[in-house]
Amino acid sequence: MFKNYAESCRTKEHAFHFGAVQIRSETALGSSIPDLFIALLVFGHVTSNPVLKKNDRLLISEQSFSRKLQEPCSAYDFLGGQIAFVDMLRLEQEFVSTLEDKARDMFTSIGDCANLTSIPDPLYYIPGVEQLKNLTFSRALQVLDELIVNYTAHVYFSKSQEENISCYRSYQAQEVVVNLEQVRCYLLHVDQIRGQIIDANSSARKILNTNMIDLAVCSLRFSRDCYIFKDVTTLAEILNGYLDSQISLNEDGTTPT
Repeated sequence: MFKNYAESCRTKEHAFHFGAVQIRSETALGSSIPDLFIALLVFGHVTSNPVLKKNDRLLISEQSFSRKLQEPCSAYDFLGGQIAFVDMLRLEQEFVSTLEDKARDMFTSIGDCANLTSIPDPLYYIPGVEQLKNLTFSRALQVLDELIVNYTAHVYFSKSQEENISCYRSYQAQEVVVNLEQVRCYLLHVDQIRGQIIDANSSARKILNTNMIDLAVCSLRFSRDCYIFKDVTTLAEILNGYLDSQISLNEDGTTPT
């Protein structure tokens, strides 16, 4: 059933929706990719009753967590010039590894994730390690920062839904949110050590103007959150690989331009 439903949603006559939200993704790479839509697979049977109400569409900039998307480092202190650039990369890699583990744990802890017959393409285009290496260091960090803030917003939103109506017996999205914030904040600081500044407000601007749907049905949340945490795991894996490459290049103490 799931396979047939997913295949039908991939045809031109069907639009993919992520929480019933249509998203056009333009990455910081500067290239616009086709509209990406995520099909929400409904476990069990499909009813004719409407799932969502008209007032369920919520603007991210109006949510209580939106300030944290704009001020990612408000809760963290830094060592400033006391830490070498390559050591900062290694510290960032520790945070990324923790994020990867926590996101994978979340994916496996949502029981219905194992029942998905296929996982669609990521909600946002995630470039590979080699693609990132072909960019300047600052450009690569800008791309990664935009991806991190986008997924942070989705996890925050998912977490806020669980606080209102819980679908999971052991839901630990808060840990993933904290890890995402740490990774983003220390990524910004990596660039500051080089005398550069990532435009964090620019990274957050697009997601702040995005509407998301407050899903009331747990089966829809299961599907949506499986996709989110799978994507976050993939993003962490890519970031880990990119940091590996930069540590190897800069072990002699040089700083990339």
